[in-house]
Amino acid sequence: MNELALHQNNDEEARRQLGDRLREARKYLGLKQDEVATYLKIPRTALTDIESGQRRVEVIELARLAKLYRQPVGYF
Repeated sequence: MNELALHQNNDEEARRQLGDRLREARKYLGLKQDEVATYLKIPRTALTDIESGQRRVEVIELARLAKLYRQPVGYF
């Protein structure tokens, strides 16, 4: 496996892990994807993609999610 492919695999895994943590935090607070998407002003499908690791999270989105989920950004 070349270095580029290895880097891409690491990025994909990191996005999946981030998505898992975000989904767990949302569910822990009893929030629905629609509610969180409305808070972020993004489509629900975009939040689904974030939680599944298929979409990168913008810094401002992560900061707003951390505030909503009552966690420091570093938690995610």
